[in-house]
Amino acid sequence: MKNYLQKIKSRIPKVYWGFPFESGCVSEVVQKKRKQGISLLIALMTVAMMMGFVSDLMISSAVNLQLAVSTRDRVKAEYIAKSGYNLAVFLLSMSWGIDLYRAQPSAPAPIKQDLTDSDESLWNTFNSLPPLGASSLELARSLGKENQEDVFKTSGIMNEGSAEIMKLFEDNFTINIQDEGNRINLNDCSSGRCTEVVSKLIALFSCPAEKKFLDNKNIVPAELAYRIKDFINSSKNPSAESGYSDKNSPYEKYTPPYKAKQLPLATLDELKLVEGWDEELHQIFSNYLTIYPINKVSSHKSQININSAPRELLGCLVPEAISASCAENFALKMYDFKKNKKAVSSGDISETLNSLLCYNKSQDNQNQSSNREKWFSNRSEVFRIKVNATTGERERSIEAIVRRIMPKETKNGRGSQKVKRSYQLLFWKMI
Repeated sequence: MKNYLQKIKSRIPKVYWGFPFESGCVSEVVQKKRKQGISLLIALMTVAMMMGFVSDLMISSAVNLQLAVSTRDRVKAEYIAKSGYNLAVFLLSMSWGIDLYRAQPSAPAPIKQDLTDSDESLWNTFNSLPPLGASSLELARSLGKENQEDVFKTSGIMNEGSAEIMKLFEDNFTINIQDEGNRINLNDCSSGRCTEVVSKLIALFSCPAEKKFLDNKNIVPAELAYRIKDFINSSKNPSAESGYSDKNSPYEKYTPPYKAKQLPLATLDELKLVEGWDEELHQIFSNYLTIYPINKVSSHKSQININSAPRELLGCLVPEAISASCAENFALKMYDFKKNKKAVSSGDISETLNSLLCYNKSQDNQNQSSNREKWFSNRSEVFRIKVNATTGERERSIEAIVRRIMPKETKNGRGSQKVKRSYQLLFWKMI
């Protein structure tokens, strides 16, 4: 009986949702559904991987393209900056040649002029040039076409050939030439000329307002001047006036400790390493200071150009000018001097010091100090050239220091070696 019931039960079909199905058919349907789910999962994974690969490819292509454009612009900006530097040196040399010609005794009377440097010098007019490049040239020419005239006088400084060459500069560069002769060169302390530098610094720090400021910080002008000297000068022995018996002792207390550089300064910011020189002093005095290298055996002397030096610096270097008896005379004559854009010639320096600054030479003799007349000159020899080039979103800059050379100047003081160039490159850097 039991075997019979099992036999009948086995013949009864299975029912799904009210419909009878054979067991074999059910297993085939289920297996087919299972296989379809796996296929869908594999397809989704494949599509996801392909989308990730395509996205990575697109991002990599975009990044590589941007890097290529950035590298191209950087190289273009670098060479445009170098072109601007070459142009600045050419203009500076050209103006130097014109000045030398006009200073010759045989020069025609209408153009004859003493060899001087001032705000009216030819090299200074180049700073008013607009950004140079193809876009500037096209703008100038388009304005000229509208007004039927050469607005910026480009036809006077370049012909069609030069204009075509200028079109190759797709972007712009600017030129700035600065006179370094209107400041005190601190790096003279590294070339055996530190006596005058220290005297100038003491005079600058001893101005009434500046001295009061230093007194509030408990800083003695002479001590600060000699600390700067000891920081730059290569001598191992410290100056007694600095207030220290060892050059490195004031710097060993810092964390980390350091030593006096005893080398020429690379930037004016290195003055902040000198004991007592802080950010406030740097903001006040850095406008009257500069740094540039000069060979120890060079004939160059870092003198202050009386034609371009700031009024404040002149008043500090020659304190008689701001004394009660001369202050009004100095202010009025200095105003007239700058307003009429006068230029002092080499033979008028002593007279100008007496009339403009009330300079008292006998006082120098009594104090047995250096002759302050030797501090001043009527022209500048050293210039700082700054060129800024822009290409796309990239900028490159060149900063160079150039010294103009007098004709027939001897090399390193040796009469047998004549210098056959118009300038000497003292320093340059690409930023």
